[in-house]
Amino acid sequence: MKKVSGVEMRPALPTMHRPPSRLPPQCASLRASLPNLKRLLPAVLPAFLKANPKVNVEVQERQNPEIALAVLEGTADVGIVSTRMDVPGLRAIHFSTDRLVLVVPRGHRLARRKSIPFADTLDESHVGMHAGSTLREHLSQVTALMGKALHSRVELASFDAVCHMVAAGVGIGVVPEMSARRNLATLPIVQVELADEWRVRERFVLVRDGEILPAYAQSLIDALLACHGSKEPRT
Repeated sequence: MKKVSGVEMRPALPTMHRPPSRLPPQCASLRASLPNLKRLLPAVLPAFLKANPKVNVEVQERQNPEIALAVLEGTADVGIVSTRMDVPGLRAIHFSTDRLVLVVPRGHRLARRKSIPFADTLDESHVGMHAGSTLREHLSQVTALMGKALHSRVELASFDAVCHMVAAGVGIGVVPEMSARRNLATLPIVQVELADEWRVRERFVLVRDGEILPAYAQSLIDALLACHGSKEPRT
């Protein structure tokens, strides 16, 4: 066994009927961005796997463009992305919506604001997500379009960690509303609404267009849609 560029290479199994995906017949292959892995899948996978004891799920963390490519090329059955992606050959199924909000320390000068444009926060020190994260890339693009730069004092691996650093007075931060609400009761932070249209983020399940999925993969999609309240697919 050896590793090449972070990918573990295993010897081929001695079988005459190995499927092209090199996965067991009852294994759904899924790609998702890190925020989706941390916040969405834990709410779905335990119950799904318990209800489907003969089905395994192979999950890998990827960025949105890599997720779309994996589904398009057939190396993944299902992808979960944090933005609408119109890619020929793929079908996007809407399944959840969240909002980005600003969190500031209690007593901060912005804590009394009901709403604030993101541009008005750029003179402050920010606490942000690590390089390569979906939110970090998104905010970098937004600030670049403004001709400005985002000053991050520290870059972290989770939204909960961002909230804790904000509570400690290190800076202010942008996080999903779900994460902010989870920490409001236990940390001295205040949630301030962002006034920008891009604060609303829609999540989509990606599948290959026109392809009939294996029953176990379709069951996983149904579980995602049921858990997060999407009643019917939107392409």
